[in-house]
Amino acid sequence: MAARSVTIKVDNKFDVALVFDHNSIQHGIWGSNPPPRIEPGTLKQWVAESDGVATGTEGTVWYRLDIPGSTGLVRLHWDNPFVGSNNFDQSGPPVVTVVRLGDGSGNDATAH
Repeated sequence: MAARSVTIKVDNKFDVALVFDHNSIQHGIWGSNPPPRIEPGTLKQWVAESDGVATGTEGTVWYRLDIPGSTGLVRLHWDNPFVGSNNFDQSGPPVVTVVRLGDGSGNDATAH
């Protein structure tokens, strides 16, 4: 079992699908991969976990709105270090609101 993990849950309340664009995992490995598509009204999740001795997990996933010509990206970032406080942040294009629920604390954190 990994020393640190983060479960990212995305509840798509937009009227359009979110389509996976790209990711960057700076520390750790995927416990389960981000889904390629998150349809409107659905909840999807993935897991990142530490890999190695005295390590945490940190990464970012970007999704785009499934609108022709859309260039805006929804960005979801996490950092659950082996030592120190967890950090989560998120952003999106001006036409959408991206909100995180909960504080995401603990060694096996969840951000929703």
